[in-house]
Amino acid sequence: MSFQYAVFGNPVEHSLSPLIHEFFAKDTQQQMHYGTVLVEGSFEDSANIFFEEGLGCNITVPFKQEAYRYATQLSHRAEISGAVNTLKKLDYNCFYGDNTDGDGLVLDLKRKGIEFKGKKVLIIGAGGATRGIIAPIADMEVDSVTVVSRTFAKTLDLVESMNIKNLKAISFERINEQDKEYDLILNASSSSLQGVLPDLKDDILKKAFCVYDLMYSKSGETVFTKKAHELGVKATYDGLGMLICQAALSFELWRGVRPDIDKAYSYILGVLGRDNHA
Repeated sequence: MSFQYAVFGNPVEHSLSPLIHEFFAKDTQQQMHYGTVLVEGSFEDSANIFFEEGLGCNITVPFKQEAYRYATQLSHRAEISGAVNTLKKLDYNCFYGDNTDGDGLVLDLKRKGIEFKGKKVLIIGAGGATRGIIAPIADMEVDSVTVVSRTFAKTLDLVESMNIKNLKAISFERINEQDKEYDLILNASSSSLQGVLPDLKDDILKKAFCVYDLMYSKSGETVFTKKAHELGVKATYDGLGMLICQAALSFELWRGVRPDIDKAYSYILGVLGRDNHA
């Protein structure tokens, strides 16, 4: 029997998720097929059709909050984030919603040897991706988490809705006027997809010990990580590792087995023609 799983998005045709999950399935000897679903109308309509036979799916932006509303049961981390990136069919018209983004990010950063305790974290962007990563990052005993985006009102709404200690909202205008330093800077905005840089002054970026872009690229470098590297930041990463780690957590939810992340990472690096390093 071939079980049906997929990633929902728009665009979705260039997603690496099918390659990653097909590798997981083969490596763990699970009989399953993973494809893509292009959402052109409403997420609910696409999900209703898919789940006539499908058993689980991943969801990319901009549909994570719609998936949150679609779920009939939620994990604790999905409840906190208000966004869902993984759905599992439980029974007829019953769906479990989870968010593996934040724990996937933390898992990847830990694999890369990044320390969290006592660090000041800056997150760029106030959309669904940011919602998914705030709580897991805050749980790592960081000093503070500050969120900045193009729209301060949206940033403030996000921060106030999450009720997390030492979580702050700031505008680009204010942050660029200040002389604060941030240890870990995460770009959770869509700026790199558009090939543009966030409106963050170089002086803030160059003082970070680690700069991470949640977006990934074939080369391993986004416009954001390239800029940070040029400014002398030693630890710069795109989001490929996070993609693989959050996928592993989704796969474990569906199939009950944790796949080998290191083997999957090496495989995907080979597919992309990148050097084999974490």
